[in-house]
Amino acid sequence: MRNPTNLTHAELASIVSKIRDWMYLDLVNDADTYNPEKAWNAGDFAMDTGELFSEHGLAPESRGDKPEASVPSSPPRIVIIVSGGLVQGIFCSDVTAEAVVVDWDTEGGDTEDRDDNIVAVTGENNRTYYAAVLQHHVASFQELAGSNTLVALQQAGIAERVVSGCRTEVAGYVLFDFDMGNLATTHVYKDQAESAEDASQLDNVIVLPLVLETVTCPTGRREE
Repeated sequence: MRNPTNLTHAELASIVSKIRDWMYLDLVNDADTYNPEKAWNAGDFAMDTGELFSEHGLAPESRGDKPEASVPSSPPRIVIIVSGGLVQGIFCSDVTAEAVVVDWDTEGGDTEDRDDNIVAVTGENNRTYYAAVLQHHVASFQELAGSNTLVALQQAGIAERVVSGCRTEVAGYVLFDFDMGNLATTHVYKDQAESAEDASQLDNVIVLPLVLETVTCPTGRREE
């Protein structure tokens, strides 16, 4: 039997949402409307709640069954992608998180979408500083599957610790020719060092990893 403290935020939200609908969502004038005076059957409510608990592993399987040990909650994990001096993406283990970027480098670069968000701050010696304050979209780690960023985290040896539940396996390496806009050869290298050595002997050729995307869904299933 699962410990309620081990439920994910999405599971808790789903359970509370369903119980609220059973208690208050009513058909009024042929339309679904929340009604604080809705009449509901206690027996049906108890049965539905029991089935909901069983669905999430919260119901005991036998008499004397005890909840599993509580798993200490880990702090939110955040990955920030910066390129060209600008934040290109923010990914978090908690997608309900909100991110705000304060950019003090307001000179140069693409500021077209930042002009309305630039504020003036008076600092030391009455000097005026300008900062762009932008609210940034926060994406889930699942969107990192198959990306170069995930490969970089893997090569740094921290992917499993930082982005658990989202994994990219490198199946091999190929050579890509920029001039041709195509593969330089159909050969698939198993060793990255060997592919890099061959690429160094050619012009405008880079090594690309062949990746296998793996995402662990909330139900525990793996999708590839």
